[in-house]
Amino acid sequence: MNNLAAQEPERLEEMKELFLAEAEKNLAFPIGGGLWINTYPEDRLGSPYSSWLFDESTTRMPEFTAPGLGRESNLVTIDVDLEDNASGVLYALGGSGGGVSLFMENGILKYEYNMLLLDRYKDESDSPIPAGHHTITVDTTIEDLYSPGEVVIRVDGSEVVPPITIETIVIGAFSASETFDVGTDLGAPVSLDYADLAPFEFDGTINKVEVNLY
Repeated sequence: MNNLAAQEPERLEEMKELFLAEAEKNLAFPIGGGLWINTYPEDRLGSPYSSWLFDESTTRMPEFTAPGLGRESNLVTIDVDLEDNASGVLYALGGSGGGVSLFMENGILKYEYNMLLLDRYKDESDSPIPAGHHTITVDTTIEDLYSPGEVVIRVDGSEVVPPITIETIVIGAFSASETFDVGTDLGAPVSLDYADLAPFEFDGTINKVEVNLY
């Protein structure tokens, strides 16, 4: 490579000015802006709230207005009535390119953290959850965005899914276009487990979903 910058400083300045003019004309500023959130995650766009109350009517809530279930410590509490061999999505945030989903299949309670397709942190209950009224909690602890997170899932106060370690946290958003849904997973499905059944509507009754960040 022959570096002519020192030999032709005037031409170098002309090229710099041309670059800036073309960048402005093509709306390329801020250059490298897409990398900003990786360095300064506190500047990401998000909701000003720290607690929410949802029900089955909550669908297609844009991710930037929804709870940061994948990147902040949070407790999700679901008041639900289950049928025998309950199936369907309890809640989902994101889409096939990345997201979080809690769902049931033939009574088995399942959780998946889709880390932008690079990893899928998932586990499930050892046995079906019986029909009836239950309280399901998903407690996600994320100390910081550069350390592993841990998810503990309980039904009526008892752990039913082995603790799940999320080795890599998604710092920004899972998607620019996907959403938060209760009782279904509209759009592209978070989990491949129910991709063929999407939107995989829940067949029980979700009375309420409480989300609290901490």
